[in-house]
Parts: sequence; C-alpha cells; structure tokens
Amino acid sequence: MNVPSKFVSKWNEEQIKELNGVTKNSQKAQTRRRAQAILLSNRGCGIDEMAKFFEMNRETISIWIDKWEQAGISGLEDKPRSGRPCTLPEKELVIKLAKENPRSIVKVIALLKKKRVNVSVTQQ
Repeated sequence: MNVPSKFVSKWNEEQIKELNGVTKNSQKAQTRRRAQAILLSNRGCGIDEMAKFFEMNRETISIWIDKWEQAGISGLEDKPRSGRPCTLPEKELVIKLAKENPRSIVKVIALLKKKRVNVSVTQQ
C-alpha cells in the first residue's frame, strides 16, 4: 500500500540557518531532534523514512511537521507540563554524585546513604 507523505512548506535560507542553529545549540535533545526532522522534510525526506530513522511512528513525525507549520521554532519545543515538584532537598548532591559516577547507580545510592540522604529506587 502506498501511503501519501507530507512535507514542510519550502522556506528561505534564514529559516534554514535558524533551524540548523537549533539542531546544534538547543539545550534539549528532543527539540534538536524535531528540528532535524523538519530540515529533512524540507530536503524531501518522507515521513516513513524519518519514522524509521528516528524510531518513531508516522503520526509523531506528522505532528512535528504540523507544529512547525503552525508555530515555527516554538512549535518544536516541549510545552510546560504539570506534575509533582521535586521533593528531594539534596537534589544538587544527587546530580553531582551521578555525574561523578555515571555508570554506577549502586555506588551513588551507597554514597547518599552514607551521607544519610534517603532515596528509594524502583526497578522498571
């Protein structure tokens, strides 16, 4: 079955330059990824190809294109989400220890327990 594809509208060099900047400089990986998809679409890459490349479904890629068409760069960024705020008062310590021991969560937990910081770990 041949599924039709959609592409972003063609745009000028300044918009392409701005998107290239987002792919290189955005703090958030997801925003960089969406910008890359928009650039690929502008170059004629179809939704099916992008879905395989980004390991996403077609609908997700289609939504990225729609958001770009509606809102430009701001449409590629995650919107604020509600949720429970962090209740860990020693958040900076946890981040520091995780950066020092990126491949050993067990060691991080042991160090936190040594400093009498209560954390719970759930397996997924």
